[in-house]
Amino acid sequence: MAHQLTIGGPPEFPVRALGLPGLKRVYGLEFKAVKSLDMGGPLTRLALNSGKIDVATVVSTQGNLAKEDWVVLEDDKHEQPSQNVVPLVRKASLTPKISEVLNEVSGKLNNAALIELNQQVDLQHKDPAAVAEQWVKTHLNGN
Repeated sequence: MAHQLTIGGPPEFPVRALGLPGLKRVYGLEFKAVKSLDMGGPLTRLALNSGKIDVATVVSTQGNLAKEDWVVLEDDKHEQPSQNVVPLVRKASLTPKISEVLNEVSGKLNNAALIELNQQVDLQHKDPAAVAEQWVKTHLNGN
């Protein structure tokens, strides 16, 4: 069926190993056409909603995905690797307490949490700093 569909993605999507070549290699998909857009941003949303493309590559933790009339497909063959949140700190700045807190955040800030946080900012128009502060108060053990 993919051969009847137009897919949209960022400019590098047709040649990026984890783009169109990866979809062909892992899923055997070949699309009718490829449109160069953005990575799930306003150009992609407009193209999907207007029917200019049938399929798009997006960031799965985007908060605005929930409001769209789209089906988010599962990558059950793991063509895309996990893109977990990874804290980076200069050695000179790293203390045992900072390490402890960052490890706790890393362990709890999963895709579901990122989607929820992004929805609060993108759909409910809440202040990002306030959303982050509330998440920390709720999920970290008093750190």
